[in-house]
Amino acid sequence: MRRAKRRPRLCGILHYRGTGEQRAAVSHAAKTDVVFNYLGQFNSGLSAESIRRRASEPIGESQDEKATPAHALEIIGQVMDGELSMMMLHRRGDRFDAATLERLAREIETELHALIAHCTSGARGITPSDVPLASLDQSALDALPLEVANIADLYPLAPMQTGIVFHSLLGTHANAYVNQLRVDIEALDSARFIKAWQVVVAHHDVLRTGFIRHDDAIRQWVARDADVNVIEQASAALNAFVQAQIDQGFDLRNPPLMRVALIRTGEAQHHLIWTFHHALLDGWSMAQVLADVLRHYHSGSLDAKPRRFRDYIAWLTSHASNNAEAEAH
Repeated sequence: MRRAKRRPRLCGILHYRGTGEQRAAVSHAAKTDVVFNYLGQFNSGLSAESIRRRASEPIGESQDEKATPAHALEIIGQVMDGELSMMMLHRRGDRFDAATLERLAREIETELHALIAHCTSGARGITPSDVPLASLDQSALDALPLEVANIADLYPLAPMQTGIVFHSLLGTHANAYVNQLRVDIEALDSARFIKAWQVVVAHHDVLRTGFIRHDDAIRQWVARDADVNVIEQASAALNAFVQAQIDQGFDLRNPPLMRVALIRTGEAQHHLIWTFHHALLDGWSMAQVLADVLRHYHSGSLDAKPRRFRDYIAWLTSHASNNAEAEAH
């Protein structure tokens, strides 16, 4: 169901995911009495800036009144603006009475509320459908050396990341990919500046990303919460402090793989030292992070929906799958 919004043709669960016997039975089955049709999510792409808008006028009947319904009862579900709705269509009106349909609707509603209550009760766990890009089964997920409650996502590495992380884990030059930015700042409100960093880290998944070796492969995982370590102190042996930040390196498994230090160098002067791992950011994305920090520092706002690195990974995975499928044919 999580993937149905992207590939609706996969909704026939038994037809596509069942055993050979089940697929054969479905293929030769006569018209079924009840069909469930999940239409997907319709809030994606309809932001305030989008040129597309949902039509408010009636669209008319979806089926000719003289047509013979393929099913006695249709149950249609969709998510609109984050809210699930379900509708039952009894087109012929001659198979079920009103009391039966009402009872069915209430039973569906009860089960949905029970499911919501379970998911919001503090139950902890992760399933393959929660992290579809990871390509791990349930037993592999259960064996992850991570706190399950803090896993927001899990997916493969991009090709460039693979080389960087591999060399970082070798240990011979563990800090070769530890990068650092230093900037002198005048008249800084340090409390507001630190708050901006915390908001930006919470805003961008990549800044809450770590790397784990599991099942003979390295994957990156996104933490739900990862507090950025902001160091504030008076001026000291600056160059020695800077080198110590690089030498400290990072435990790649535990995000955030970055540290921010504000060294007071004068009555109204600070020296910013931002240390981060290159597996997370390159020069372009580093500039974007700084732009977001400054934007929140000055205006208190950020873009509502940031671009996610997982979308790029999903594109890479899909592209590789399509190429493999094309070669197979």
